[in-house]
Amino acid sequence: MYLISKTSLTQKSRKLFKNTMNRSILRKSLLLPMAMIAFALAFYTCDNKDSGEAKVDHDPAKNIRITKFEPDSGRVRDMVIVHGENFGSDAANIKVYFNHVEARVIGASASGDKFMVVVPRLPVVSEGDDCFIHVRVGGTSVADGSGYQGGKTANTEHLGSFRYKIAANITTIAGNGGGQNPSILNQGLDKAEFWPVYIAMDSEDNIFVVTDDRFLVLLNVKENLIVSLANRDNFVHPNGSMNVHPYSDLIMSGGRDSDPRDRFLFLNPKEGWAPRNKYISNWVTFPEDERPTYTNTVTGEVLTYADYVVPGTGANHSWCVWSPYPDRADDAGKREDQKTGWYYTWYFDSGIFARVDPLSMEATIVGMLPTGTNYCASVHPLRKYEIWIGAGSEGNAGEGPVRDVNGDSDVYGSWNNSVCVVDVRDVSFYYTTNATTGVQTRSYMKSGRRLTSSVTRGSWRDGRIDEAEFQRIRQLNFDPDGNLFIGDCENACLRQISTMSNPMMVSTVIGIPGQRGFKDGSPEEALFRQLHGVVSDKEGVLFVTDWNNGRVRRVAIE
Repeated sequence: MYLISKTSLTQKSRKLFKNTMNRSILRKSLLLPMAMIAFALAFYTCDNKDSGEAKVDHDPAKNIRITKFEPDSGRVRDMVIVHGENFGSDAANIKVYFNHVEARVIGASASGDKFMVVVPRLPVVSEGDDCFIHVRVGGTSVADGSGYQGGKTANTEHLGSFRYKIAANITTIAGNGGGQNPSILNQGLDKAEFWPVYIAMDSEDNIFVVTDDRFLVLLNVKENLIVSLANRDNFVHPNGSMNVHPYSDLIMSGGRDSDPRDRFLFLNPKEGWAPRNKYISNWVTFPEDERPTYTNTVTGEVLTYADYVVPGTGANHSWCVWSPYPDRADDAGKREDQKTGWYYTWYFDSGIFARVDPLSMEATIVGMLPTGTNYCASVHPLRKYEIWIGAGSEGNAGEGPVRDVNGDSDVYGSWNNSVCVVDVRDVSFYYTTNATTGVQTRSYMKSGRRLTSSVTRGSWRDGRIDEAEFQRIRQLNFDPDGNLFIGDCENACLRQISTMSNPMMVSTVIGIPGQRGFKDGSPEEALFRQLHGVVSDKEGVLFVTDWNNGRVRRVAIE
């Protein structure tokens, strides 16, 4: 792999291309990225025609070789020229990954000895962090879309490092800091007075915010408007994070506190996002002959595990997420449209982890997780069978399975102030045995794991995920590349987990841990008071709710 470092690629590109590219076009392309891309393609085409050079194909029997790339550092959307041998002249046949993120190849020379690539957005949040570049020619990309994950064959090459130049900035898009209860929303974004809590964004970049006093509002940045979709008189607001269905843009949340046990909240864009409550129609229970069995260690009898107990009245479930797993099938066994999928939620009073059919609203208890407050969950965009959960610090979370450094499968610990994950493809479980009677009871799901530090009293620490510490997680969400961003409320900062790296790493994106205040600007100076919600748009720009500062803020990382 090649590593690329961090300087302004724009300046270096000017020097690198001046002998090979038309200068007048270059000046325009430096100002306009799409023009640069078009010119790069034209350059390779014209260069080939002028020289009369025949196009050279990649020879799969020979190794590729990288001799250099330039420049060796830069920012997102800068361009890099890779020089070497046996790339071939077909740009579509060349795959380039910056760590695990695939980059766009926009042109290759007819001689097959160089090509141009656009620097992609990468989960690097510290100035000077290393990035390995891997080049693959021929073959296929990784099936799950996560990009290059290791292994070197005859048609791959990796060498050196590229270093990213990171630029991050935070600005306020709504709220003037004068939080009010009830909210004041009719004077434009900059004059709004509210306490924003949770935030969501659909595929059209509409921003939805739930306020502390039960207003549900739509932010229209272009028109400088806050539109109230519902208020506390006609709306039971979610006391947990909102999530957006990836296909329908349906906004989903759970219910808690005095709400009915089985209530879910949905906002459909086809209905103008009018809040609609839906309720579980039936809890599916399993007769004895459909439940798993075990052998009693005292009597030797083959017995059946007791069925799970349906949640009681007043049970709390703060969130609702959607996953396409497991595959659905109709009565004839034919696979249904995967877009139907399933809703999932966690009843944190009892630890019940439930799956709900979106068509019938029938619920099935999939397994058990620890008890304890949790406000948020998000489905991994590249591994849609993984539900990532932020466990809070309010209430005494029970001990549940953890993933320790050695990968032991039966280790238990607190889930307080932790980031946890559930693989919904696996419904296997641990069990406990009564030594006197030999009776076994189903315990926690094996696929549910705490990933972060065993220090769960609430603190701050970056580093490897098994060493990282948080304090009162209120919302977490992924960007399109699988980076998980976390509103670390009491630490007053925005955190990130690079879930596609090995090992997974945790870093502070912006905010000074433990130092509260209000200030827009760079990562070195920006301050939050109590960061609650976080959501990413399609380009990886983040929007956060700074609750005690009464503001919605925009975080751009380049």
